[in-house]
Amino acid sequence: MKPEAKQVGVPRRLMTGPYLARNPVVVGIMAVSDAIGLLAPRRTGPLPTGRPLNVLIANPAHLGDLINVLPLLERLRASRNVGKLGLLIGSWGRSVLQLGELADRIHVIDHWHLNRSDASWLEKVRHHARTKALAVEEMRRESYDVAIDTYPYLENVANLLWRIGVRTRIGFTSGGAGTFHTHRFAFDPNLSIAANQERLLAPVLRGDPLQLEVPAGIHGFRPDPEAARLANDLADYVVLHIGRGERLKNWPAAAWIELGQRLIGDGLRLVYTGEPSEAANSESVRAALGGINLIGRLSLPGFATILSRARGLVSIDTVAGHLAACFQVPTAIIQNGVAPPNLWRPNQPFVRLVTFPMPCAPCNRTRGCESMRCLRSTSGDAVHAALREAMAAKASTIETLASQ
Repeated sequence: MKPEAKQVGVPRRLMTGPYLARNPVVVGIMAVSDAIGLLAPRRTGPLPTGRPLNVLIANPAHLGDLINVLPLLERLRASRNVGKLGLLIGSWGRSVLQLGELADRIHVIDHWHLNRSDASWLEKVRHHARTKALAVEEMRRESYDVAIDTYPYLENVANLLWRIGVRTRIGFTSGGAGTFHTHRFAFDPNLSIAANQERLLAPVLRGDPLQLEVPAGIHGFRPDPEAARLANDLADYVVLHIGRGERLKNWPAAAWIELGQRLIGDGLRLVYTGEPSEAANSESVRAALGGINLIGRLSLPGFATILSRARGLVSIDTVAGHLAACFQVPTAIIQNGVAPPNLWRPNQPFVRLVTFPMPCAPCNRTRGCESMRCLRSTSGDAVHAALREAMAAKASTIETLASQ
């Protein structure tokens, strides 16, 4: 038996005090960064009044994390309190810029610890320093009134926002260096990361009312023409995003087939999406059910186009759910019990999370356990019912809005 499997039924903590970490070394680094922030000179001032604010949103992480904050960018763009909008990202997130006009200004910093390239550790550090120096110069010229650091982990940019002199700095205390912020938010483990991030907008929105619209969309999104034609030809379809078969997320093929049979019985067509490396894991499902195979055949805008026109999405816990959230597509996420149930919940109302309840969940164990019953015992019927519920909720919302 593997060492991790021996720990079944013994959940670990998600956070150590205010920090989203368990490793004592990492927690120590975060505590030291907070102490430094307390000693740093205060750089603060009231928010300007009488004019729209120049706002910077920072998230230096990878594609899924960045797509997760797109609904926040839409909320800011819809607010009368916001003028110029800037975005600080890592270069690995640049592909998301294909989706639309996300911001008026883009800045790039490649944090060495988030860098997944094959470069040496030393070169990653040097590259981090180069990109940071350029971004600091750019951001100072933009004269941002407000900066919002949406990343809740150690690799945040709290001290960098202080360094460039933004007077109103908003962010979490969970990644360390929170003392550099003027508006500090404790991370609530009972909420999703997206819901926690949404709380950061309060000082900027200042009570500005925003109404739910269906679909929400992405500012400046231009559908991929070929994908749009295919979506129109397919008409009523559901996207199945099966994934690459990682043990922590691999839902059995028999369960996918059970689900697919229910969806076909509802009169829906099946469309499969994913990366090229994920094709083999879905082969037996596609052979049993048929459908349209788009795995490895879509650009990011094409993927977004197919999702935006779908009746629904069923996916493992992956970026597909967060991209579908931008268009408020009814979604069922097949989720394991490793993390708290809402932690990675997509940022939209028409999503349902499906897992098999276990007394050890959430276990907060990085590698889960050998059995992964929380995932593998989830039935196709349960996922089908969850998706139908999400679809009904959206239909009801559309009907309510139409009657107003």
